[in-house]
Amino acid sequence: MIPKDKYFSQDHSEVTYLYRPQGDLRYPYYVHKTNPALYLVAKIHTLFDNKILTKEYRYENGIQHLEGKGFMGFQKTYSSDAYESEIKNGKYINKNPVNAVFWNITTRYPEMDNMVMNTTYGGINKFFTENLTVNKKFDQGNHQYMILATDEISIDYLKKLPLEKNMFMMKQMILSLKLSIRISAEQALPYLITAISRSFQMENIISTGK
Repeated sequence: MIPKDKYFSQDHSEVTYLYRPQGDLRYPYYVHKTNPALYLVAKIHTLFDNKILTKEYRYENGIQHLEGKGFMGFQKTYSSDAYESEIKNGKYINKNPVNAVFWNITTRYPEMDNMVMNTTYGGINKFFTENLTVNKKFDQGNHQYMILATDEISIDYLKKLPLEKNMFMMKQMILSLKLSIRISAEQALPYLITAISRSFQMENIISTGK
């Protein structure tokens, strides 16, 4: 099953790599338009209990760093739920094509060393759940840095319920390691105050429903 998106070819059922123009990515980041030199896993077929279970994979925007970091991976990856297949005319096909196949989609942020910024489950454009992650870069000096997730928002579109997770323990670790990552307590304190404030706000929303 090919995700129904204008950047996926509906005529070539084995298309695995997708190029989606990115106007916001500039040098030293380069997005590969094709993947002629790479072999990518498109499908995995597993024989289980006399059934063939298939998972599909898609890849979008291979990111190359032109100033030393090399190939950084893909900006977006798709992996489908397993579905039952059968072999016809020497090819694996979906045994029940009328049944929906849902996808796990992971989106990464190239300018944050391709850290995960968004994950979804459901369709290609409409999701059941979505997780948004906020990453921050902490300077360690001497041209070194550390990137850590500081906030996460989870949205259940079926229940219409947003939940925010402040990485409070992570920020406490940042504070305790302030010498090793060379940030002062004064620099770390605003993040901790924000985490505490948001945590109380979310607890109030959940308890009152407002």
